[in-house]
Amino acid sequence: MDSAGLRVLLFAYRPDIVPLQDMDGVRGEPQLPPDLVPLGLLSFSDELRPEAQATLKGFAEAGIRLKVISGDNPQTVAALARQAGFAQDIQAVSP
Repeated sequence: MDSAGLRVLLFAYRPDIVPLQDMDGVRGEPQLPPDLVPLGLLSFSDELRPEAQATLKGFAEAGIRLKVISGDNPQTVAALARQAGFAQDIQAVSP
């Protein structure tokens, strides 16, 4: 889904409350509890401004090289950049 520029949210349920941290008191990475029951999926997409492609084309014609900096998923950002008019071979970089 991220390669299409979509964000997906899963809603899930568990009848009892459990901590997301390790039970032994060591603060590690949060862990999802077992036995989650999926309730539904939502898919979100960004809407590009109508003038985005023309603006990017104008920058390219002026010799301006653009870079996109985002905290979103690199594949999602790359898909949106391609929709806006960036080259199809865009390179996504993530630490």
